[in-house]
Amino acid sequence: MQLTTRNLLLTLLTTLLLTGCASIQRVPFPEGGQDYKLGVGDRLTVTVYNQEKLSGVFTINAKGNVALPLIGSTHAAGRTTQELEDALSTALRPKYLNDPRVSIQVTNYRNFYILGQVNKPGKYEYEPDLTLPQAVAIAEGYTPRASEDTATVRRHGDKEILVFDVDNDKLIRPGDIIFINRRLF
Repeated sequence: MQLTTRNLLLTLLTTLLLTGCASIQRVPFPEGGQDYKLGVGDRLTVTVYNQEKLSGVFTINAKGNVALPLIGSTHAAGRTTQELEDALSTALRPKYLNDPRVSIQVTNYRNFYILGQVNKPGKYEYEPDLTLPQAVAIAEGYTPRASEDTATVRRHGDKEILVFDVDNDKLIRPGDIIFINRRLF
């Protein structure tokens, strides 16, 4: 009995020490919004005012580009919608249009992933203004062994792993990988 307790304490101590060595940072969950960066798989509705033939629905391909009439392939991944609007307006001016007005809306976002101690881990379709508690609900809630206090999140394109408080209604982003940790006891 004493040996089992000793092993349990040793395992717990080792886990705590290793967790402290990891490159994890506890930060407030950043809000979504205008700083959303486009990425592979995002579907965009591009409207060039008074130019129906130049407008349409386009998907950002695996190379991060979007192919548009007249302009051809333009790099979109990593840009905001405003930055892409400006780039497309510049590409259309003055060669094709005198004063092009371009509007871009994201119609389908990249998926997000929720793994770990949820009842249905997997890939889910992102919806704007989706919060972390809502993402857990989409994955059919916590398992009995889940830590309901924090979640580990890896932002799409970032190498850094962040730990967030679950009880705040902070927004997640497309491409996020959310991991619900297992509680210790």
